[in-house]
Amino acid sequence: MQARSEERLDALDSWLWTYSDESFIAHGRACDGDSELQPVYLTAGLENPNGAALRLFIEGADMAPALAEAGAAYARAVALFDGNNAEELAAARAQWKELKDLGFALTYWQQGANGRWEMKS
Repeated sequence: MQARSEERLDALDSWLWTYSDESFIAHGRACDGDSELQPVYLTAGLENPNGAALRLFIEGADMAPALAEAGAAYARAVALFDGNNAEELAAARAQWKELKDLGFALTYWQQGANGRWEMKS
């Protein structure tokens, strides 16, 4: 999972460990060591030490550099953003255009009023 800032990663790190008393999502960052063993790796950089096939981008993290990185063999990359936030929506649209221009196959999913996800394009 890639964010734009270490501050966001700090918050996410804490949240993933404490979200529920019944479960947690095992994860780590470079500062935790054993990066290649982390089932979920949190970063603000381009590295992929655990060889993840899925990369999530939050907080408007720039997708193109990570996807164009030598040896980046992601099966799927997902940009998560709040479509009700004009700034986040504009950034997502700009990234869509950039990735489309680079030749990536893209799909867009939107959550409907009923809570279900619908493919829009």
